[in-house]
Amino acid sequence: MTLELCGFKRKVDMFEINDETKRLKSSCSTRLEDLSNELIHEIFDYLDDWEIYELFFQMNIRFQLFFTSPNFRLKLNLPLTSKSMFHHRCIHLIKPNVDRIISLSLSHYLTTNDFLNSFSIDSFIHLERLNLIGVSSTNLILLLTRLATLSRFVSLSITCIDNWKNAYVIYQCIFRLSTIKYCKLTFLNHGDRNPLPYAI
Repeated sequence: MTLELCGFKRKVDMFEINDETKRLKSSCSTRLEDLSNELIHEIFDYLDDWEIYELFFQMNIRFQLFFTSPNFRLKLNLPLTSKSMFHHRCIHLIKPNVDRIISLSLSHYLTTNDFLNSFSIDSFIHLERLNLIGVSSTNLILLLTRLATLSRFVSLSITCIDNWKNAYVIYQCIFRLSTIKYCKLTFLNHGDRNPLPYAI
């Protein structure tokens, strides 16, 4: 077989082509560990941080350092899981990283209640977004009061599971959130509602 490259002819045998093909295949393969931190960060944006922790944390020291870096901010979504799994996540992911969590979403009233009983929301000093389903209106007032201490907090979405109580106090607490840009409160059992102008 004869190859012509850039006007030069060269006689090549099939064994040489096979060896060259194998070499190219082995040199072109890329492992996840070989990717840049920026690219890994982009990939991680598509995964939930709990999944990242479970899948990559024990892989090697580089991923451990990457995951525990103060520059890697966490966005946690904690769906309904078993009580033991929830407590495992609290111990291994939330507690050591309270100061790095920027977004927190709890999508079931059981996990929300367990979370509110386990943590004080004002300890999440970098929290920007909070989405809770299943908060009692009594816990809501305490929660809103503590959120007022967070200087980076911008988005709140809460679904309350009981009657609308203490509307005036709830409105006052919301208006004390000086940095908030988005707020959505949903009450599943409406009860007696007071219009917003009443609170002003």
